[in-house]
Amino acid sequence: MGQSLETTVLNCLTELILAKNAPKPLKTAFLINADANFEVAVFKLRLFLELKVANETKIFQAQAKIREIGIQLGGWIKSLQDVKNEDTPPRNATRPAGSDYQDYRCSSSPADCLDSSLHSPTNPNENER
Repeated sequence: MGQSLETTVLNCLTELILAKNAPKPLKTAFLINADANFEVAVFKLRLFLELKVANETKIFQAQAKIREIGIQLGGWIKSLQDVKNEDTPPRNATRPAGSDYQDYRCSSSPADCLDSSLHSPTNPNENER
């Protein structure tokens, strides 16, 4: 069982090294593989704890280290996803000047907003009433 955990951790480490040296578009794939190996290692440690096949103190120490690694790995994956998302505009981005977009806001009470005849196009830069 210990050898199985060692193999899993070494596979995770291999994926991390490959991700470090890979070009940006390929990093995410290696990190996802590393994360999968990481999760398997976490489960194996839990299994060791439940089966009482290793010293509890050593397992808790290993779990603390693995938790740190997981935080770092998650941050690395998130940073790569944030870079991908910079290419797409945020949902609340303003429209460019001259676009056909009109902002329809109800200028009356919320109950009156159900009546579509009260809706009128407003200037998004204008203060609401």
